[in-house]
Amino acid sequence: MSVLNLLYNVLAYDDDVAVTNNNPSMRSPDFSRQYFGINVDNPQGQRFSIPPNSSLTLFDGTRTVNLSATGTYSITKTTGSTYRLTNTAGTAPAFRTARTTGIDATSTFNVAINNGALVTMSHTSGTSPNLTTAQAGDVFYVASTSPFNVLNEGYFTVLASTTTSLSFENANASAESNITLTTNFASEFRVFSNDNVQIGDTLVLNSGFSTVTQGTYEITAVNTDFIEFVSSRALPLEANVVVGATGITIYSNAKFFIHIEANQNCTLRLNGESTDNTKIEPFTLDSQGVQGIRGIYSKIGSTYRAVLVNKSPTTAASVFLFTAERP
Repeated sequence: MSVLNLLYNVLAYDDDVAVTNNNPSMRSPDFSRQYFGINVDNPQGQRFSIPPNSSLTLFDGTRTVNLSATGTYSITKTTGSTYRLTNTAGTAPAFRTARTTGIDATSTFNVAINNGALVTMSHTSGTSPNLTTAQAGDVFYVASTSPFNVLNEGYFTVLASTTTSLSFENANASAESNITLTTNFASEFRVFSNDNVQIGDTLVLNSGFSTVTQGTYEITAVNTDFIEFVSSRALPLEANVVVGATGITIYSNAKFFIHIEANQNCTLRLNGESTDNTKIEPFTLDSQGVQGIRGIYSKIGSTYRAVLVNKSPTTAASVFLFTAERP
C-alpha cells in the first residue's frame, strides 16, 4: 500500500486597477486544502504524446461483454441480499465462454469420490457426451435445481476430462449413481471458461433498469449468461429490460484519483462516454520553447475508462497522467 498527499492552494486578487498591487484585503478566493497520508494502491505517473486529431485510451479496466440493441435481461432474487442478472433474449453476453458438452435430457451419470476432494462424474447411459472440450481450470456448474445431491451442486474447478467424464475438486461431494438429467439440462449442467468476468468484479447497471436498480454492485458468481451480485438495499424484480449497448458495464479495476495535464485543446471521455462535453484547455499555449500554462483536470471518484482526444489539427498533445487506486 502506498500513501498519497494532496495539496491544493487557490489564491486570486480582485484588484480592479490598471496596476496589480496584490492588496491583501481584496483576495477572492483564498483557500487551501491539505490531505496527508491517504492510503492508495498503484500510484502511477505517465506521459503520452497524442498526434493531431487523434485519440488515445489512457486506461481501460472494463470487461468485454456482448451487448446488443435488442438484448433483454431480467433481475431475480436468489437468497438474502443476492440478486441474479440473466440474459433472456437477444445476443448472448458471453460473461464466460461456454464449452460444448453434447449432453441431453437422457444423459445419466455416476458421481465417484476418488481421493479426498477429487471427484469424477462419469457417463453411464443415455446420450453420450463429449467432454473433451473442457479444459483444466474451467468451471463445472451444477444448478441447485438439478437432480443431483445438494452436496454435488455449485461451481467447481475442472482438473481433467475425457470424452465421457469430468474430474473436479469438491471437498464436500457425495457419491451417487445413475442420475439422469432433466429437460432443463442446458441450464443445470454446464462447463465454461474461467476467463473474462470474475468474482469480485464491479457491475454497473445503467439505462433501461429502474432508477432504484441503477447503481454499482459487487459480483459474487459468474455463469455464461447470468451473473449474481449483492445489494445492500432491496431491489425491484425486473423482466425483459432492454439494455442497449451501454446499459451494463463490468470492470475489473478502477482509478479513484486521476490528474491530467495537456498542452493542447483536448476532450476527455470517461466511463464509456462518447461526447466531447468535458474539455481540457490550456490557459496559454507553448510558444518558442517556452512552456505555456497547461489545461488541468482532476477527479476523485471511480473511473474505469478514460479516453483523451487531441482536438488540435496540427500539433501533437503532450499529456501527463497521474492515477491512483483505492486500496
